[in-house]
This record gives sequence, C-alpha cells and structure tokens, in this order.
Amino acid sequence: MKKVVNKTYVSFLIAFGFMSLGALSLTGLIYVIEDNAVTLRDRVSAIAYEKAQEKERYETERLLEETKDERAELSSIVLTEESVIDFITSIENIAGSSGLNFKTQTITPEATKDKNFDELSIKFNFSGSRSSVEYMMSVFETVPYHSYIRELSIRQSEAENIWTVEMVLVVTIIQHDT
Repeated sequence: MKKVVNKTYVSFLIAFGFMSLGALSLTGLIYVIEDNAVTLRDRVSAIAYEKAQEKERYETERLLEETKDERAELSSIVLTEESVIDFITSIENIAGSSGLNFKTQTITPEATKDKNFDELSIKFNFSGSRSSVEYMMSVFETVPYHSYIRELSIRQSEAENIWTVEMVLVVTIIQHDT
C-alpha cells in the first residue's frame, strides 16, 4: 500500500507542478495581453489624432480654396497690416511728385466693433499750390481702399497763394489672428 500512496503522491506532485506551470503561464499571458492592450489603445489614440488633424487640414484647405475669390476682393478694398507702410509711402510719393510739401504726422490704430477689422487714423499735413492741393484731395477721395476723411481743414495764405491742408484719413485694415 505504501507503493500506491507513493504513486498517488508523485502523481499529485506532477499534477500540482503542471497546474502551477499552467497558472504561471496564464498569469504571464494576461500580463502580456494587458501590455499589448495599452499599446494598442495608445496607437488607436494616435491614429485618431492624426485623422482629426488630417480632417482639419483638409477642411482648412477647402475653406481657403472656397474663399479665395472673396479674400482677393477683400484685399483689393481693405488694407492689411503689412501693406499700410506701402500705402503711406505711395501717398507720400504722389504728393512729392505733385510738388506738395507733405508730412504724415500721426498713425493711430483704433479698434472697431468688428473683431476682424480695425481702423487706422492717419493725420496728414500738406501745402502747395491750389491745383496741387486739389489734385491731392482727389487722390484721397478716390483711394481704392475702404476709407473716409474724418477731419479736414484748408487754409489759404494771402501773401503767397499757398494752400495748407490738415486732414485725418481713416482707413480700414483687416486683422489676422496670430
């Protein structure tokens, strides 16, 4: 009977060893599966983020393409912040070629109710002959940008027949998000 107990005991130890080995293998597999699941979740999140970025880029490109004509039209009548100096320089060049003594005194940005646009208040002083002053006033009246004359003062000196103008021109500029 001792031999039977011994065989049962050995069989029990072998079965227990295989069961322990199976439990350890199962625990290891669960750990590997959990680790792979975390990696997979991270990859899925990264792919979803990339797809969202790609969709956003596509929507932005589509919007830019759809609004190309409107933006071109808007840029022809509204100054950008970058083109203000060019605008003032061209006004000063026109005044100089007309024989006027011309000076840009102040440039003051002013906020508007519309968050996309601001206004620039530009104060000019110039003097010269009546015909030169009239020509310069016609230039200001026909500026191809959205603008208006806020203040205007014209004086004529009696002795030299020189006309002096002080004016404030308000020009609309478009604001860009930065």
